Amino acid sequence: MNFLGKRLQGKLVTSISKENDVCIAAFDDGTAMTVNTAVSPWFVAEAEPPRVTDFVRRDHGYRIILAGQSYIDISADENLIVSPEIFHLR
Repeated sequence: MNFLGKRLQGKLVTSISKENDVCIAAFDDGTAMTVNTAVSPWFVAEAEPPRVTDFVRRDHGYRIILAGQSYIDISADENLIVSPEIFHLR
């Protein structure tokens, strides 16, 4: 697991929102991750609480894997994937 995945491990997703061109995932400990690109959340109804279990690189971005078969896909151009500026933990 990469550095960002380790920072997110075990956090409970409390909300996902969009402000202008920035998507924000908020967590139960008061932190948030902002992404300057599109996100596509998939939450399974009646699943376990959406805690982060893994963070993996995919062909066209990243996937934050949550408990209970839920996930959040982060779409990114290959040139942006290697750039840390697209992710901000606050």
